[in-house]
Amino acid sequence: MLSTFVRFEIKNLLRDDMTRVMLFYPIMLGGLARLLLHRHLLTSQFAAVTAVVLVILAAGFDFGMIAGFSL
Repeated sequence: MLSTFVRFEIKNLLRDDMTRVMLFYPIMLGGLARLLLHRHLLTSQFAAVTAVVLVILAAGFDFGMIAGFSL
Protein backbone atom coordinates (compact mmCIF):
# COMPACT_ATOMS: atom_id res chain seq x y z
CA MET A 1 0.00 0.00 0.00
CA LEU A 2 2.83 2.39 0.83
CA SER A 3 4.64 1.67 -2.45
CA THR A 4 1.44 2.38 -4.40
CA PHE A 5 1.03 5.71 -2.60
CA VAL A 6 4.66 6.69 -3.22
CA ARG A 7 4.43 5.83 -6.93
CA PHE A 8 1.20 7.84 -7.22
CA GLU A 9 2.75 10.89 -5.54
CA ILE A 10 5.92 10.75 -7.66
CA LYS A 11 3.81 10.49 -10.81
CA ASN A 12 1.78 13.54 -9.72
CA LEU A 13 4.95 15.53 -8.94
CA LEU A 14 6.57 14.78 -12.28
CA ARG A 15 3.43 15.44 -14.30
CA ASP A 16 3.59 19.23 -13.99
CA ASP A 17 6.40 21.12 -15.77
CA MET A 18 6.66 23.80 -13.06
CA THR A 19 7.10 21.20 -10.33
CA ARG A 20 9.83 19.46 -12.31
CA VAL A 21 11.70 22.74 -12.63
CA MET A 22 11.30 23.45 -8.91
CA LEU A 23 12.62 19.99 -8.02
CA PHE A 24 15.92 20.67 -9.76
CA TYR A 25 16.16 24.40 -9.02
CA PRO A 26 17.86 24.00 -5.59
CA ILE A 27 20.40 21.62 -7.14
CA MET A 28 21.17 24.17 -9.85
CA LEU A 29 21.51 26.96 -7.27
CA GLY A 30 23.87 24.84 -5.20
CA GLY A 31 25.96 24.05 -8.26
CA LEU A 32 26.14 27.73 -9.16
CA ALA A 33 27.23 28.68 -5.63
CA ARG A 34 29.84 25.93 -5.63
CA LEU A 35 31.14 27.10 -9.01
CA LEU A 36 31.40 30.71 -7.84
CA LEU A 37 33.23 29.72 -4.67
CA HIS A 38 35.48 27.15 -6.35
CA ARG A 39 36.66 29.53 -9.08
CA HIS A 40 37.16 32.34 -6.56
CA LEU A 41 34.79 34.66 -8.41
CA LEU A 42 33.53 35.93 -5.07
CA THR A 43 36.54 37.83 -3.81
CA SER A 44 35.57 38.92 -0.32
CA GLN A 45 34.68 36.65 2.58
CA PHE A 46 31.46 38.60 3.21
CA ALA A 47 30.25 38.13 -0.38
CA ALA A 48 31.00 34.40 -0.28
CA VAL A 49 29.14 33.87 3.00
CA THR A 50 26.21 35.97 1.80
CA ALA A 51 25.94 33.99 -1.44
CA VAL A 52 25.98 30.67 0.41
CA VAL A 53 23.34 31.81 2.90
CA LEU A 54 21.08 33.08 0.11
CA VAL A 55 21.38 29.79 -1.78
CA ILE A 56 20.54 27.80 1.36
CA LEU A 57 17.51 29.99 2.10
CA ALA A 58 16.30 29.86 -1.50
CA ALA A 59 16.53 26.06 -1.51
CA GLY A 60 14.38 25.90 1.62
CA PHE A 61 11.77 28.18 0.10
CA ASP A 62 11.75 26.12 -3.09
CA PHE A 63 11.05 22.89 -1.25
CA GLY A 64 8.25 24.70 0.60
CA MET A 65 6.76 25.75 -2.74
CA ILE A 66 6.93 22.16 -3.98
CA ALA A 67 5.10 20.96 -0.88
CA GLY A 68 2.50 23.70 -1.30
CA PHE A 69 1.86 22.90 -4.94
CA SER A 70 1.55 19.19 -4.24
CA LEU A 71 -1.25 19.81 -1.74
